[in-house]
Amino acid sequence: MSNVVDTRDVVRESVPFWNVNVPREKWTDECPDYLANIDESDRRHLSLWDDEYKVQGWEEVTEIIRMD
Repeated sequence: MSNVVDTRDVVRESVPFWNVNVPREKWTDECPDYLANIDESDRRHLSLWDDEYKVQGWEEVTEIIRMD
């Protein structure tokens, strides 16, 4: 078992949610006002990197709605 740390994970953990999936040259140190008071669910969604996103099929979407 290896203890090697994937540097992408370290970088990802240190990027504030408002800079995720934003080109590095457009990153800001401060959270934009329009994102400052979002709820935790929205924050989690905005923190999801593009390569972590999973497209949901129609059946899965209708099941999620049904559970609500």
